[in-house]
Amino acid sequence: MKKIIGVVVGTMLAATACTSAGSDDGEDKKDAAAKAAAKQLTRDATTVKPAWTVKQKMLGQPEVVGRTAVAIVKARQNELDLIGVDTATGTVAWKHPYSPGAQAPGYALSPVISQDKNGTASVVLLEPPRPLSLDNPGYWLTPIVALDPATGKERFRTRNVLAAVPLEECDDEVDACLRASYGSGTDYQNLRLDLETGRLAVDRDGLAANRRSIADGGLFSTDDRPGELIGVERDGKTLWTTPVEELAGKHHTSDTGWSVDWDEKTDRYTGYIGIGMPKTVKDRAAAGKSYDFDLAWRTQISFDGRTGELIWRKDGVRKPCLGEGDDSDDSDNATRDPVRCAVSGTLHFVKGKLRTPSGTSVTVQGYDPVTGRTRWSAPLDQDAAHAFLQGDNADLTTAPGTLVVPTAKGPRLYEARTGTSVAMSTDDLFACEGKTATIKYVIPFDAGGENENRERYGDPMIEQCSPDGTVVDRPMTVATVKDSAQKVDSSTYVLSRSSGLVGYTLPKG
Repeated sequence: MKKIIGVVVGTMLAATACTSAGSDDGEDKKDAAAKAAAKQLTRDATTVKPAWTVKQKMLGQPEVVGRTAVAIVKARQNELDLIGVDTATGTVAWKHPYSPGAQAPGYALSPVISQDKNGTASVVLLEPPRPLSLDNPGYWLTPIVALDPATGKERFRTRNVLAAVPLEECDDEVDACLRASYGSGTDYQNLRLDLETGRLAVDRDGLAANRRSIADGGLFSTDDRPGELIGVERDGKTLWTTPVEELAGKHHTSDTGWSVDWDEKTDRYTGYIGIGMPKTVKDRAAAGKSYDFDLAWRTQISFDGRTGELIWRKDGVRKPCLGEGDDSDDSDNATRDPVRCAVSGTLHFVKGKLRTPSGTSVTVQGYDPVTGRTRWSAPLDQDAAHAFLQGDNADLTTAPGTLVVPTAKGPRLYEARTGTSVAMSTDDLFACEGKTATIKYVIPFDAGGENENRERYGDPMIEQCSPDGTVVDRPMTVATVKDSAQKVDSSTYVLSRSSGLVGYTLPKG
């Protein structure tokens, strides 16, 4: 699901309504770029009504395959179902019991669609055991099931597995893969379900032992502690490895997170690997003591996928930035004109709690992904900067190539390449992320503990907001539907809202 949410600024915006961040190019080229940017900032504010609504309690956003929308819904008590909906009529064509498996609660739940080597798509899921009870010792042992997307008819069923991570499309975009064991006393392995034959076996195209994938294209980190390595493995061959600190910076480790995008065309990786917190500071944080966090510890790097050579580095960068780059489909590898948030200053934590930031700043920057050079910049309003650093900012994003920046003069919609922008009024509407849907579901404790219910979650529901992030009860618009929903065809879109799974038929033209 692309988490791209549209902003409505009216049906037409003239080029004269915009301002540009400036350029060294000639006037003709400058004017052409300004006109193209103004066109990109145009949004259709025509209101639209739902064509149909499936009134279910949704757990996240749907995936579309053919003419079917596949979604996770809350079912009986603490149970979940996967449903297939005919997007032409809103009819629930099928449903099937669904399990999140034994993976940690931090993983978001989402339907999985993959295809075999012939291009035939299947819905792939883990099926819960029966009886579904915390007292059932096999609660978290689940078979992998493949279904026909249109009918829900079962195609294949595997033996039971203990899933350590969610099912997903394999790296080569064929079949379904996961890391799992066959139960107590067996080792975890990288497994592949062949969607043509139904055979489940070790994924020979996967990474070698003691390596975990941190990006497409074979980028991995090793399990060695100390001595973590970053490297690339392709077709069973290791192209290179390097100590994580030599690539990402001193004190960096993937144990504190990562977000790396791969540009397949140039074989270039861009993103971050860990946070450069010294061990003494990490220990204070872990103990709940007071500590200071230098925002320069957040570092963005770009490096060559073939050699591991560092191309450029910038300290004091936080991504995603105001919603930009939340999803790999819309980050550096798919956007020629990415943006980042440059952050500076120090955050003060007292007994583990963040105090109101002071002496800090946040600036949105459009940059060249090849060189890392900043093309344009726009400082955030101080209150908005504080909210961003505290994680309290309104989660508003925009269509590809644009983003909303809360500046000192009010919110503005920016075009990412040139920095061209247009002011927005309090009457403008945004599609925005509402509450995250959650459900209590079991998590196993293999090391002698007890099973217990923990919250699992999916993608947030889609709502409409005013510029300050307040949810507004008004009809959706063509722009907000297009930029936040899953596309079926040029006029049909579906998305999950608080009211259920909703289908829209947009006017033609």
